[in-house]
Formats: sequence, structure tokens, C-alpha cells
Amino acid sequence: MILLIGTMIFLFVMGVPIAFAMGISALLSLVLLGIPLLAVPKQLIIGIDNFVLLAVPLFMLTGN
Repeated sequence: MILLIGTMIFLFVMGVPIAFAMGISALLSLVLLGIPLLAVPKQLIIGIDNFVLLAVPLFMLTGN
């Protein structure tokens, strides 16, 4: 966690845009911690496959 935040703050100070700084620091942390990069898309799909998250856009649509 310290590596992730430290890298992100360093990139902010260097003037890298926020989106790129977050992505680069996350990728660097995954590589240095030895987490396989093929696990990332799998976890994204598992996290999105949730019926509770389906209600959020529908409530927003109803609110409009």
C-alpha cells in the first residue's frame, strides 16, 4: 500500500496526469508484488457481475 501511494504521489509531483499516475502506480504495484496480470480482468468481470450494481443506473434513469 505504501508503494502504491508513494508512486502515485511521486508521479503527481512530476506532473503526470491523474489518470495515468493512478494506472502506472497500480500496474507497478501489481508487477512488484508478483500478482499475475491475467488475474486483473478476471477480478474485474467478477466485480461487475453483481445484481446490486445493476440497480444504480436504473435508479438514475428513474430520477431523471
